[in-house]
Amino acid sequence: MSGVFDFQLSPYVYPFVKNNNVLLLNTKDMNAMIFNEEEHVAAFMRELLSPSSFGVIRVDTSTEQYKHCKHFIDKVCKLGNGLFTEVRAGSGIVPVLNPYLLKIRTPAPGAERGTNITLVLNHECFHNCSHCTDYARQFTSCTKRNSHAVMNPELVRSLLNYYNSSDHFSIDICGGDLALHPRLDEIVDILSPVEGICRYHIHYRQFKNNINRLPEQAGKIIIVDFPVADSSCFENPQKYTYNFVVSKKEDLTLCRDYVMTHSIPNFYISIMDAGRSNGFMKESIFLLQDGLECSLGSFSFKDKVRIINSHYFHKTFIMPNGDVYSSAKGGPVANLYHDAYLHVKEFVQNMHTQSWEAARNREGNSNVCTDCLFYEMCPGWW
Repeated sequence: MSGVFDFQLSPYVYPFVKNNNVLLLNTKDMNAMIFNEEEHVAAFMRELLSPSSFGVIRVDTSTEQYKHCKHFIDKVCKLGNGLFTEVRAGSGIVPVLNPYLLKIRTPAPGAERGTNITLVLNHECFHNCSHCTDYARQFTSCTKRNSHAVMNPELVRSLLNYYNSSDHFSIDICGGDLALHPRLDEIVDILSPVEGICRYHIHYRQFKNNINRLPEQAGKIIIVDFPVADSSCFENPQKYTYNFVVSKKEDLTLCRDYVMTHSIPNFYISIMDAGRSNGFMKESIFLLQDGLECSLGSFSFKDKVRIINSHYFHKTFIMPNGDVYSSAKGGPVANLYHDAYLHVKEFVQNMHTQSWEAARNREGNSNVCTDCLFYEMCPGWW
């Protein structure tokens, strides 16, 4: 066998690499392949698991890499755990998306469960993104609403008084269009000394109006959906993290094109159900009807999307008018202009704990996750 080939794992195979050891778990039959003290194989797998590989390694059979890994590739393909497909030299790589690839692209929350706060500073925005409302319900994102409410900087200041340097927490800041908040600079000044993780989420269409008003040291997440109408957000990409929104197979190819063309070092992917993409998601993410899609079927499809996007458990959302939400859907559970935050914090954390235990507790009435083959590997549990 000679030529150029693309190698990829089968979508139901979960890889684990530790030091020079590799384990491949086939989640269909629960059989595992183990390669101990295989330095070249471990390096090969780390390259495959790099976000920029998009799940595919191009291999020239005349190289030392292939000679060192041929036994691994042959065995993986023989047992149906991967594909080694001949391609034309110079042809484009077709990216793949599956649960383990989505997991490694999902950023670690950086905080203990129950201490992730999303502040929505305002709702106004002059842009009209087609799936704006769906975005905010399925992953951390700005959202436009028919409201002129803006968050008072003093509410933000009082909120931070309940945390100290020993607390592990993260704050995500969203709009509307943040630049339209009349006191944005004050809020930025209040949040700048925060020792926890602080991230500003803006849509790429808002990039020019916002980017110079946000603090240099804070995390800046640029939300990118397709097609892209303005590429200015890709200048100096090392300064930002990009959240690429994928709802169909073609979006994944575009995502890879932008990552490679602009040498984007930090990015992750949010999958989005736009009401027409369930087939793509079931093929790519929800692989097993009785596995990842939850054996009892208690969660709706949109809830499963929220779990995959780490947008379901342990989130607290605070709106411009002070309303507090314990999830990305449902009604408010309190209002910070009327209720003491300490009591609200304890109440919301108890709600999160109860919902978490209900999903995880095998003895409970809602064991939708404990029977799942992906129980310990689902990116929703990060």
